[in-house]
Amino acid sequence: MIGVRGVALVLAALVSLAAPLVCAAQGQGQDELWEVTTKMEMVGMPMAMPPQTQKICKRGGAQQDEDMVPKDRDCKMTDLNRSGNRTTFTMVCEGKNKITGTGDIVSDKDSYQGTMRMKGTMDGHPLDMTQNFSGKRLGPCTFEESKKK
Repeated sequence: MIGVRGVALVLAALVSLAAPLVCAAQGQGQDELWEVTTKMEMVGMPMAMPPQTQKICKRGGAQQDEDMVPKDRDCKMTDLNRSGNRTTFTMVCEGKNKITGTGDIVSDKDSYQGTMRMKGTMDGHPLDMTQNFSGKRLGPCTFEESKKK
């Protein structure tokens, strides 16, 4: 079974993946503050994790689809499609943690909701997880690059 730390890392990675994909479909221009709520269900967890809510400042301006995908040396987007207000994607992670994920997001100008399903192994343990998420635009913000240590 994956420990709490591992689950938290997976959740953080998923939120960082989903938010940029959805926000890219929203209006371009000034930076925008979004409130994002995620609820994760994982096969084998003894209890459900409570929903997590965080605020994310999305950078405004013209962006390409490839700019929306977080850069990770072990993960890549193998499929990304937009049709109207719906975005679907497939992601594959190789290396130590082999994970395949699919996502489906429906959005409008001020909100979105979606689901991401992931299966594979993490730290040698099976992973079977579904994440439901939603977001709503709160207003403007000032985007700041995160500093890597």
